[in-house]
Amino acid sequence: NPANARVLREYALNEISQNKATVIKLQTITFISYFTHTDYLYRFARLGLLPKVESKLSPSQVLMREGIGGVPEVIEEMRRKFFMPIIERLWTLGLFGLFVFGVFTGRRMLIVWLICIVIFVGYLTSSAIGTGVEGRLRVPILPFYFMIVGLGAVSAMPFIRVCLSYVQRQKR
Repeated sequence: NPANARVLREYALNEISQNKATVIKLQTITFISYFTHTDYLYRFARLGLLPKVESKLSPSQVLMREGIGGVPEVIEEMRRKFFMPIIERLWTLGLFGLFVFGVFTGRRMLIVWLICIVIFVGYLTSSAIGTGVEGRLRVPILPFYFMIVGLGAVSAMPFIRVCLSYVQRQKR
C-alpha cells in the first residue's frame, strides 16, 4: 500500500544504517547475480535434457550465514544440480569479461557510455525492489548489454589470433 511508503522507508533506512556490512555483502552478491544469474538448469529440465531438481538451499544465504564453512554444503547442492549453476556462471562471467573488454576498447565512444548508463539504471531499478537476481528484470537491458559484449568479442579477435599464432610458432 503506497500509504505505508513513509513508514517502510524509515524502517528500511534504519535497517540499512544498522547493518552496513551485511548490506554491502548483499548488494555485491545482487550486483554479481544480476549479470551472472541464469535459468539454464530450469530450461534444460523443461526441455527434458536434464532431470528436474528442486532447490534445497540458497548458496548465497549459506555462504553469508556460514562463510567458508558452508562451502561443502554448497558443493553438494551444486553436484545435485549437475554443476549447472557453476557452468552457467562461467559462461556469463565470460560474457561479462567481453563486456568489460568492450567498454575498455570503446571507452572513447559516447554511445558506449550511454549504453553503460542504461545498463546501470536497469540494474538500479531492478535491485531497488530487492529482486535484482531475477532474469525477467534483466531482459529489457540485455540487447544493450550484448551490443557491448559484441564489441568486446570483435575487439578480442585480433588479440586471440596473435595468441594462437604465438602458440603455433612455439610448437615448431
